[in-house]
Amino acid sequence: MTALRLWRAGYGRSLLAAVVAALAGASLGGEQAPKEEAIDLGSGVKMAFVLVPAGSFTMGSTPEDLRRVRQKWPNLREELTAGEAPAHKVTLSRPFWMGKHEVTVGQFRRFVEATGYKTDAEKGTGFKGAFIHPGDQEEMKVVEDASWRNPYFKQTDEHPVVCMSWNDACAFARWLNGADRAKPAGASYRLPTEAEWEYACRARTATWYSWGDDPDGSWGRCNAEGHRDFGLELLCAPVCSGKTEHHSYFIVHKNSPIQRLEDLRGKVFAFSDPLSNSGMLVPSYILAKMGESPESFFAKFIFTYSHDNSIVSVAERFVDGAAVDSLIWEHANATAPEHTARTRIIQRSAPCGSPPVVVSPSIDGALKESLRAAFLTMHEDPKGKRVLGKLVDAANEDHALLYRPGGVP
Repeated sequence: MTALRLWRAGYGRSLLAAVVAALAGASLGGEQAPKEEAIDLGSGVKMAFVLVPAGSFTMGSTPEDLRRVRQKWPNLREELTAGEAPAHKVTLSRPFWMGKHEVTVGQFRRFVEATGYKTDAEKGTGFKGAFIHPGDQEEMKVVEDASWRNPYFKQTDEHPVVCMSWNDACAFARWLNGADRAKPAGASYRLPTEAEWEYACRARTATWYSWGDDPDGSWGRCNAEGHRDFGLELLCAPVCSGKTEHHSYFIVHKNSPIQRLEDLRGKVFAFSDPLSNSGMLVPSYILAKMGESPESFFAKFIFTYSHDNSIVSVAERFVDGAAVDSLIWEHANATAPEHTARTRIIQRSAPCGSPPVVVSPSIDGALKESLRAAFLTMHEDPKGKRVLGKLVDAANEDHALLYRPGGVP
């Protein structure tokens, strides 16, 4: 009931697309189908799948989409986007299952251990090795001893398996058909069609990315470095005022003549903390896109070590402007607007995902699920409500208690 899509590519690319499971002739029956399931590959290795509902979408790119892409990336070769047109409506009449994550090294290792399979990179099919980025080089090159076992960068069993070919993907999918003895009658594992893959990736949106058109919006939407370097796994993410994302707000005094970010050149500016995403990292990135840095752009900048302090600094005109977390500013503006009422927002960054809760890859599976359940249901539990109430009280009394270095959103 599934399809797999693997790419024989190297470090720095979208190395391995998620496993996709398409129900080929299988019936979901009259019962409510589960939205997520996991199959057991043996030796304690599992693979999770998410049900993708049937539906219609516009496949490909419109002339306007392509014009904007070429405008943003003027050096992009036209032949690379030729297959994107024409945009056309596609209907997927049946639901299918998509792998929740990329196929991992551990899952592929289980396949190799069970079958003795050797990848094309290892056998030298077509050529020996795989395309990778050796060291810090930008250009990809074929390295003969590169393979999923030796991709030239550090991996754990939780990382996506890389240096794969289409043949390797098909072989893995064929093995899944035998390994999953509990799959529904008539269902089979296979590679996804292009339409299934694009439909799942679009996530019912018509924008360039599932979060919008700005590639910079990917900031904060995944714990990329923690997962890449240490194998950290996402457990859950907070929801604040119904939102799982926040922005960096550039604020000035309400009576300031400053109207846009460029007007802050040569002024005095406040950042909240050197480690703050919305209070330092995102605004610094925005400046970098302008060819500037805090040192070159501002006459002087300070760290207040609290978003609240930054808001007060602007309200009291200690500084000309500041970068603050949107959730903090909006909460203060709704509950105690004494200081926010004297500030004005001149620019909002692209949305950033709220800081998630992550766990070690070595954590016991049962403990991980218990922790997840505790976080997701604590607002329904009497003891959990008391804990949340204390956090809210502490935040209302002194936001700085929750936004110290190392813990700043």
